[in-house]
Amino acid sequence: MRTSGANPAIDVYLYDALSSGAGYSSSVANDLNSILDEADKLLRNCNCQSACQNCLMHFRNQRVHSELDRFAGLQLLRWARYGETANMPTYEEQAAYIRSLETILETDGIKVNYDSIDKKIILSQSGKTLQAIVYPGMLVIPPKKGVLYVNEALLKYAKPYALKQIENGFKPS
Repeated sequence: MRTSGANPAIDVYLYDALSSGAGYSSSVANDLNSILDEADKLLRNCNCQSACQNCLMHFRNQRVHSELDRFAGLQLLRWARYGETANMPTYEEQAAYIRSLETILETDGIKVNYDSIDKKIILSQSGKTLQAIVYPGMLVIPPKKGVLYVNEALLKYAKPYALKQIENGFKPS
């Protein structure tokens, strides 16, 4: 990503896989909007949990199948086309993410409290209390005292890093 004036811009490089090329990639510019519309529809309408053979997985990208996420792709596409930013996960979604680490957190002495009335997740350890907020990986969240922001992508795909992020929140600054 780069910025062009005040607006962000995304560069996409297309190439023909055939030796010397067949000229297909240069014709994409003429149909770019319809191609992006189809990509949006494909990512939005698939019924898989993250990625499958019907939306993102292909033989040629098999080395990165575990990293593919149609929801992240859709967020990027919508941001690039319309300037839409990703929505914050609901309290219920945030709680589900934190619950996936709860046993390990408690082993580390971090107590988790779910306040469903105020819709807050409170973490505490050795007298220090922090509100945990899970945020979309594409957003940059400014730090706020007493709040621990945990990246949604880490909770989905890199739990050890998410755990480290939470543990670091309790270290003296």
